[in-house]
Amino acid sequence: ADAEPGEPEPRAPSGTQEELVVVDEPGTIDRQERWGSTHERAQAEFKRGMRLYQEGRASEAEAAWRGALETDPANESARHALLGLLLERGERAEAERLLREGLRGNPPQPRLGMVLARLQLDRGAQGEALQTLEAGLPHGQHSAEYLTMTAAVMTRAGRHREAAALYESALRLGPGNAVWYMGLGLALRADGRPRDALAAFQRARDLKALNPELQAFVERSVRELQ
Repeated sequence: ADAEPGEPEPRAPSGTQEELVVVDEPGTIDRQERWGSTHERAQAEFKRGMRLYQEGRASEAEAAWRGALETDPANESARHALLGLLLERGERAEAERLLREGLRGNPPQPRLGMVLARLQLDRGAQGEALQTLEAGLPHGQHSAEYLTMTAAVMTRAGRHREAAALYESALRLGPGNAVWYMGLGLALRADGRPRDALAAFQRARDLKALNPELQAFVERSVRELQ
């Protein structure tokens, strides 16, 4: 029953660059824009780093990606690639530093916020993780995954009413997720709203999309609240 509904399966970068890096290459670049040449130099360095990485020259790739970020701190392709490399090598403290730097420079990045919060949770820093998630909440309103991860951490922190509201918002974006209904039920029950909690647990049960352990948990919760 120690489920952590709302926390996504860890999707932190694994070092597999094809999965991690999203390269933004607009069809045309206005070379008259004041940042254009800086952007282009950084993008060229990012691409050089990708070629080096694919050739097995990880240290040189790292230097290229760091160079791209020095040239243009807003080059998120280079940041994502470097993040994957750091996590691949287990350099989690440096990965956190890189994520914090990226979020300071360009806050509307819910995915990066989730990765940073996951790393913080993994080292037991729940308060830091919640601070990270709350800081990005204005930019994560359209991401059900972001809302439910924040709700799950809020539930751990005893902020059940706020957690329930976030689960409800997430379910409006992505209805039919049994785990999120279970999370809503947990938050509502802890907030002293048993009738609403019962409805949420019943919905989670009736979807029959949970693994056997969680299905048994919601069925038991339904019986307890009836």
